[in-house]
Amino acid sequence: PLRHPDSVCNPTLLDPSLAGTKAESLAIGPDVNGVANAALYVGGLKDGGIRRINNILDPNPRNQSVDIIAQTTDGRGINGSMAFLGNDLYLPENRGLTVIQNAPACFALSCFPQQVVIPGLVFANSVASDGVDKVFVATNLVAPGAVGGVRGGPATQAVIYRYSASSNSAVLFE
Repeated sequence: PLRHPDSVCNPTLLDPSLAGTKAESLAIGPDVNGVANAALYVGGLKDGGIRRINNILDPNPRNQSVDIIAQTTDGRGINGSMAFLGNDLYLPENRGLTVIQNAPACFALSCFPQQVVIPGLVFANSVASDGVDKVFVATNLVAPGAVGGVRGGPATQAVIYRYSASSNSAVLFE
């Protein structure tokens, strides 16, 4: 049969416990056994839970399970895309960039995100990784001398920081 190019063929429903979480971000990563791309990590707006869906390679959704491996540092959820760098999962939070170190090894609520200190970064919108050493984090900064933005607040300017995990340093990415 003919299908629209934007349609999904034979979608698989995931665990019903994910309903209503207002999923904001997904990242494919290693599972608890270290198998690459075998778990789906989910962050949302409803709560601060960072969830791992286990056994996503199994075609039978009954064999999948969901673990809440961590909570965001403020319990309010994440703002945008999250990304893996090795086994570390980087999160965009209301207070900046955080990382769950060795996320595949986390069991239910056993891990705690750690703040990544980047001077000037107080709010993170989204995160991406080069898969080698760099994590890119987007934010909005109030432009110097800015007055009155669209909604009455100060005008903001989007900026991206490039963080090096090996040197624990960041620069403004231009």
